[in-house]
Amino acid sequence: MELKFINKIKSLFNLKPDPSKIEEEVDIFEQGELKEEISSKLSKEEISRYSRILHTNDNKAYEKTQSGLCFTVIGSIFLIIAVLFFILSFVKQTNVIVGINVFSMQFYIFIISVVIGGLSLTYGLYKTITSHLRRKIYQKEINILAKLKD
Repeated sequence: MELKFINKIKSLFNLKPDPSKIEEEVDIFEQGELKEEISSKLSKEEISRYSRILHTNDNKAYEKTQSGLCFTVIGSIFLIIAVLFFILSFVKQTNVIVGINVFSMQFYIFIISVVIGGLSLTYGLYKTITSHLRRKIYQKEINILAKLKD
């Protein structure tokens, strides 16, 4: 149970958080204490309005997660292209690989692809992970409000 969120709700509606329950892993809704306290302070319209706001934020976090996944895929594609151009930049003489021609166009495309792919992959993974974690928080809050509506 997200006790920080519960204490935040209590503080929003001038309900004093119970300090003995801050560290405990207790489902307060089973005891009915928080449900009665908040239900008496909030009308169903206010709970519904806050629920709509949370659902909107949840949808935005979902879209950001999907956007992060797109950046991850694009970055992966650029890195695959970079590997191909790295192989093309090798210099051969009589079927023996001599080295890499760093002045060839293939090597420059390799460098550019590695930079773009690395940045895109890093940004995509960061955006995906942070948005997914934020979405989990919104879903917990939505579940808490769903219990309040009952």
